[in-house]
Amino acid sequence: MKLKIIVMLSALATLLFATSPVTGESDKQVWYSNSINASISEGWDVGIRQEFRFGEDASMMSQQFSEIMLSKDLTVGFSLAVGYKQNFVSGAGGCWMMEKRPEILGSFNWIWWGINFSDENLLERRLFKYGDDAWRYRNKVKISLSEGLTSAATVPYVATEMFLDPNSGDIDRYRFFAGLSGTIADFGCKCSPNSIGVDFGYILQTDKVGNEWSNMNILVAGLIGNF
Repeated sequence: MKLKIIVMLSALATLLFATSPVTGESDKQVWYSNSINASISEGWDVGIRQEFRFGEDASMMSQQFSEIMLSKDLTVGFSLAVGYKQNFVSGAGGCWMMEKRPEILGSFNWIWWGINFSDENLLERRLFKYGDDAWRYRNKVKISLSEGLTSAATVPYVATEMFLDPNSGDIDRYRFFAGLSGTIADFGCKCSPNSIGVDFGYILQTDKVGNEWSNMNILVAGLIGNF
């Protein structure tokens, strides 16, 4: 177990110290989410998620979204999902601007030396009520232990994600993650829900604005129901 933790910390150092310029002022935010995951038949799963984001040093709600995604295990280690997200962003004068996002997600998952690896590739179409529609590609690589550290199955993880504009080929956002996920209630039966989990973590987000980069420090928390 100690060796696995050393590997995790080494991966964390590699991901968080990856080269990406960061300048400008920093905002502090808090993101909270509720999720429901359910297996509807063999190899088929559905997930529903709602998230609330508080910006301006976590003093006001700046964004909220709801998402539903249907996934299918196509082969060992690969799944394909389609989904839809509706996003609201706080604008000037207290108005909320809506964005719709049809999306498709291809995920590769494997285990090596007792460590989970995942490579998620998300393509989304951003449909704005005001403004030009756009495509966006996101790639997220995550590393986590395959076993929990405690009886509550507390699992540490690290991840990195990049956002790319397919039209220009420019990467305009990076995210670096570090956190813990765990099960707080496991009912051990085919009841509803059969388990409840939590997720706590930290995200460092860097955004490119013109020729400059600005960073954002984010605390995240989530409650997950598994059916």
